[in-house]
Amino acid sequence: MDKKQVLTVKGDVIGVESDPMKVHAGLLVNSDRIGVGDDGRVGDATVIAVASCTYRGEARRFVAQVFPPTATEDVAKRRGEMARFMTAYFPAAKKAAGCTN
Repeated sequence: MDKKQVLTVKGDVIGVESDPMKVHAGLLVNSDRIGVGDDGRVGDATVIAVASCTYRGEARRFVAQVFPPTATEDVAKRRGEMARFMTAYFPAAKKAAGCTN
């Protein structure tokens, strides 16, 4: 449309030994838990969710991260919008990645 980037969205299937919340702890400033996946958290600048799954017959984790390209002044509004987006996005992204259960 106007070629303006609104969000960056990342998703990946990772090993069960990885803990994305520890890896990305620095990005989860002032984080609060959200009811997405096994562990979902929204911070001032990003939202991350992770869930255990079966991928190609093996135990794995699906992790998704969403963040805006630039911070806005209304942090509360941004956090709410990122949490709502992740709530809707995560289940479909997990399924599209080939993760089950």
